[in-house]
Amino acid sequence: MRYPILFILMFLMLFFYQEGRSQDYSFKCGMTAGMDQESQSATLHYVGKHITSSGTLRVLVVFIRFADDNETAAIWPDANVLPDWAENFVSSSYSSTGNYYPGTVSNYFYENSYGNLHVIGDVYYLTTDSSEAYYHQIAAGPPVNSGAARAAIEMEALDKLDNPPYNVDFSVYDNWDRAGTYDDIQPGPDGEVDMIWFLTRDIDVNAQKPFHIGRAFLDADTHDRDGVTINGSFPGSGISMFMPHLDWAVNASQPPFGTGLIVNHVAHEMSHYFFGSGHWADDFFDTNITSNRSKSNLKTYVGGWEGEYSGYEKWRLGWMTPTAITTDGDNYTLWDLASTMNSANDRLYKIDIPGTSQYFLIENRRWISAFEPRYNNNSGTHGLLKPGVLIYQIISEVDDVPRVDVQKIDADGRFKWKMTHHGSNNGSQKDDFIEKDVPDSKNGYSETERIYITGFSGQHWNAQWHPDPNHPFGGGPYITTYSEGGIYQSGDDTGDSLDIYDVGDVLTPKSNPGSHYWNGTSFAETTLGIQILSFNPTNQTYKLAVRFTDPEELAPARPQNLKASSVCNQCEVQLDWDANMESDINKYNIYRKEVTNGTGWTLSYEFVTSVNHPTNSWIDEESVTNVGNRSLYYRITAVDNTQKESTYSDEVNIYAKIPKLSRNENEQKINDFELHPNYPNPFNPTTTFTFTLPESAPVRLTIFDLSGQQVAQLINEELPAGRYEIPFDASSLASGVYLYRLSAGQGFSQVRKMMLIK
Repeated sequence: MRYPILFILMFLMLFFYQEGRSQDYSFKCGMTAGMDQESQSATLHYVGKHITSSGTLRVLVVFIRFADDNETAAIWPDANVLPDWAENFVSSSYSSTGNYYPGTVSNYFYENSYGNLHVIGDVYYLTTDSSEAYYHQIAAGPPVNSGAARAAIEMEALDKLDNPPYNVDFSVYDNWDRAGTYDDIQPGPDGEVDMIWFLTRDIDVNAQKPFHIGRAFLDADTHDRDGVTINGSFPGSGISMFMPHLDWAVNASQPPFGTGLIVNHVAHEMSHYFFGSGHWADDFFDTNITSNRSKSNLKTYVGGWEGEYSGYEKWRLGWMTPTAITTDGDNYTLWDLASTMNSANDRLYKIDIPGTSQYFLIENRRWISAFEPRYNNNSGTHGLLKPGVLIYQIISEVDDVPRVDVQKIDADGRFKWKMTHHGSNNGSQKDDFIEKDVPDSKNGYSETERIYITGFSGQHWNAQWHPDPNHPFGGGPYITTYSEGGIYQSGDDTGDSLDIYDVGDVLTPKSNPGSHYWNGTSFAETTLGIQILSFNPTNQTYKLAVRFTDPEELAPARPQNLKASSVCNQCEVQLDWDANMESDINKYNIYRKEVTNGTGWTLSYEFVTSVNHPTNSWIDEESVTNVGNRSLYYRITAVDNTQKESTYSDEVNIYAKIPKLSRNENEQKINDFELHPNYPNPFNPTTTFTFTLPESAPVRLTIFDLSGQQVAQLINEELPAGRYEIPFDASSLASGVYLYRLSAGQGFSQVRKMMLIK
């Protein structure tokens, strides 16, 4: 026994020694099935990898203007002079209380680190000797060499700074010994400049490509100045960025707070020094899980790219420690991630998944920080995001980068997807249309993952979200924006408000998305349940409930796969949906609202009709009681035996009381499915659609605007063979170009264009 006890004592001495010298909270982390032995034994570090994440970092900040750049704006009224905000971009002096100019990079890192990291420095502004075109010529090649152009700009700037009137002493910026990584980074010079930021105003947005918008290294050759080395490699002595002048300001319209565009870009490039050369949330394929699922779908929620660092990143940098939830409870208070009003320990919750090494992280994102441009620039009624709760799952971890198998668990769930329009070029999915098919909480894909569709081997898609102007924070149709070769991609695939959890939402084994763990081959149910109980607007906090063994004590999951169809003989509306899988479901509440043509659409989430129903199919016999053309909207909830009610299902609508179809039964035999041009076209406000069916078939006739948003569905039912005419009254629509699509049978789909002129 003597030797085991001695070993334990030595281990404890080493642990306390390390904790006393740094914020390196290291531990061995067990990995899931599929991870190799080396990964399983990796030590996780909780400190910056190539640059310090605590203490004071002094940087040399160099704003650069091309000789021919005379562009001005309210943000930058005189191209020859730095604006006030730029002069304060980095504070020149240390403040123990974080009294840094709001919205600046010093303020950013102090706020994100909860006072652990102070970034200060000196700001210079200089003009190149030549025009921007001159440096583009250096890059032009052949071969194209953007690094040569950046190196020329950086070396020219360094030479200017090294001479009058600047006379910069570069040794001032050597304050950390970075000979090693992580906890080996110590205060004190090592003969190498710690950090220079070259920030160049780019005149022509389209001309950025030769330079690249941001690099986490310098292209200048490694060389010495003032007895210290300026390192041009990675990890080296700085970053270099090129951005249009309109993107630089902290905020010109509402100083001193602002969008922080340039601040966030700097923070992102600095994340490479904190975490490594890659991105820990890259969406590359992870063979540890499956080649058909990306490693991460967090994207712009991390790395400072378009907001604060995530809670996971702050934890890995030693800025905070998550609060572990280990017991059932209904009173867990979650503060905003950016809040300075309360201890950092309850800004982030960690819930271990029983029986595994995996866990959930839960963070509150009310977007209260000035450094959340992804929300602040797109907020309001039709914003891309809403405030709420993010839940993501850590499946496995290693120290490098750090590489993390992580899934942002989108609140609107996982689905199988289907192709609604496949373009002509298999090498580019740019002109494809895809949409959700059926819920699949275990093996489906959320809209922010790389999506695979049955029947299209070797191809994947990303779903671009199109806002619906009729619904605040609502979704819209999906258009693929990603191809296997990366030919075309949009940032919209990073998600929308439907991904964000709100009051009433649950994550349970039977919900979609579900409380699942990765078992080595697929996702399987846990015994864990989480519910967002309430929100306190005074202090911007949420209350959470957690159950480890009996998740059915929480509210039911919201019903899935709601569909509306017509029963043809009377044109009543029939609703069908997937039955909830919880054992304690008592009934479903059905809600309805009505929109009549000619009166326009008034946004309301107060539905006027509610009935209780015990099964997962229902016919609305009242849907034919009123005459005229009108849209009926439905959504449902599930209610358990204790009268807890789920959140609403997705909303469906149907164009009820459809005008009588005119069918010519005496025509000669029809050979083909065909959608004819509408007549008249252009029209105001009525037109008629004509189509032919060679055989009995399920038919759907739908109208879209040019953004892909569905504005009306005229037919969704089985029809016998024949020629059909259906009138359409567009009184409630705005003037413009619209698309109408006929889908029939097992594969026929045709789209035509029409113009409404009022």
